[in-house]
Parts: sequence; structure tokens; C-alpha cells
Amino acid sequence: MIKAVVFDLDDTLVDSWSRFDGGMLPVLDAEGIPYDREEMIAKMHPQGVPPTAALFCEMGVPGTVEEVTRRLEEGMYREYAHRIFLMPGAREYLRRLRDSGVRLFVLTASPHSITDPCLQNNGVPDWFERVWTVEDYGMGKSNPVLFERVVKDIGLPADEILYYDDNPMAIVNAATAGMQVCGVLCPHTPRNAERICEVAERYIVTFEALL
Repeated sequence: MIKAVVFDLDDTLVDSWSRFDGGMLPVLDAEGIPYDREEMIAKMHPQGVPPTAALFCEMGVPGTVEEVTRRLEEGMYREYAHRIFLMPGAREYLRRLRDSGVRLFVLTASPHSITDPCLQNNGVPDWFERVWTVEDYGMGKSNPVLFERVVKDIGLPADEILYYDDNPMAIVNAATAGMQVCGVLCPHTPRNAERICEVAERYIVTFEALL
């Protein structure tokens, strides 16, 4: 029996693909640094902001990683606080879970500086018992230990926790920690979607399928 559900944020709970075009890639554009858009987004997608800032520094963006991180967060704040909304069916699904007594959590690679305003703008911050970002744990979703820590912090047997994500690696690591998993097939990342179909027994296109 599922007693807790953990949601990834980006392109799982909210449709945040615009964060790349509106919040992150303009930093490269401003410095006149050439890049392949699809390849660059594929690199940024599973990472948190500091790793992306480090990548941009390697590509020639001036400043320290901390300074570039601030630039990225400023650009993304505009997107997350005003222009990024819940996926179709997500609000109704969250309400159904909440009303049935299921505990709700968020685990995201995005920092609190943009995650919290996004949830606030969508009117759901109080629906979640905890909102975790990878910065809270000091490790990314590529590290299986992260999911073991999340299970411990929730305080339930791992098989009573359901995890949603659009990242194949995160899904594999959550399953390795003993969680039940369900992939979300983001239309913007067809390569990820193909991989999710290979590694996850369950997957959805939108939360509307669960209503």
C-alpha cells in the first residue's frame, strides 16, 4: 500500500522546459558562446544549477561558479515565479492523494530559490510535507545514496513510497533504494522517454491518466 508519494519537479510535476530557453541558455547567448541547443539541454537537464554553472564556466562564461550560479538563478527565478505551471492533471491528482491521507513530498535538482516560488505561484506549497532539493543533501540524483537518505527521512518502508520522475537514472536509483517508481514521459526529451520505457515497469504521459 502506498503511503507516501515523492515527485520530481521539473517536467514531472510542472512543465518547466522554458527554464532552458528563458532562464539558462541566455547566459551563453549573452557571452556569444556557440552551442548545440539540443545537446546542451541534454547535458543540463539532469543537473542542478551549480553543476550547470560549472559547465558554463568551462565553456567560457566569465566569473566564478558561484557568480554564474547567481546569474542562472536570477534568470530562472523569472520563469519559475511567474511562467511555469503544474502539468495537466497534476493538481487534481495531488488533491486526490492529499484527501486520501497520502503523504506528499518533492525531491528536485532545482534549488529552493526557484522551487519554492514556483510551488507558491501554483498555490500548492502547503500540500507537501517536505520539499527537498539536492542542495539539502549535498548530492545529486545520480547518487543512489540520495534516495536511501530520502527513504530514511520519510520514515516508511521503501516499498510504501512511490516516486515519479522523468529522468531514467533517477528512476533506476529510486528503484534500487526499494521505492516503487513510475516514469513520466516528457515530450521534450524523447531519448529519456525511450529509456524510461526500458527501465520502469510503469510510466505515464500526464497525470490525467491517473484520474
